[in-house]
Amino acid sequence: MNLKRLDLGAQASQSRFAELVGVSQQAIALKVKDGSLHRDGTYAEWLSVYCDRLRQEAAGRAGEAQKQLTQARIEESRENTAEKKQRRLTAAKQLLLRPDVEHLILELPTMTRQQVMTTAEEIEEALEAKYSIELTDDDIKKPLRSALGHVGNRAAELIESFGSDQG
Repeated sequence: MNLKRLDLGAQASQSRFAELVGVSQQAIALKVKDGSLHRDGTYAEWLSVYCDRLRQEAAGRAGEAQKQLTQARIEESRENTAEKKQRRLTAAKQLLLRPDVEHLILELPTMTRQQVMTTAEEIEEALEAKYSIELTDDDIKKPLRSALGHVGNRAAELIESFGSDQG
């Protein structure tokens, strides 16, 4: 085909335009199909749109791949910022690590139980001595054991929630 005599104002055909820009007719058909090139456009319009697209791609501002790359860079930047913040807070001892927190949560009810039950024995002994009465194990220790059981169960639930999406 003779491109020297191409009328830029004429309605464009896919095959002649493909020859003009040096691509396949199928590539141009895809541009028409996706709406990049208007079906009834002229050679001048198509050439303008096609060259503008090439300029954008060359400048790195076009296409889905560029959008994905930009999104990946934003995500990576956020992760880097979060990691730096975590290191800074950990170094300043303002951030507890999960294993340390889990250990503390599990250890606290045991320590509390030992202290409360020892105190219960002291109270029981003091009451028996002061009032000359005899208390059974259920008088003071039973309600305390029940309360401490609830504390232990709640600690276990809290640890389990760390592993769930809710934690």
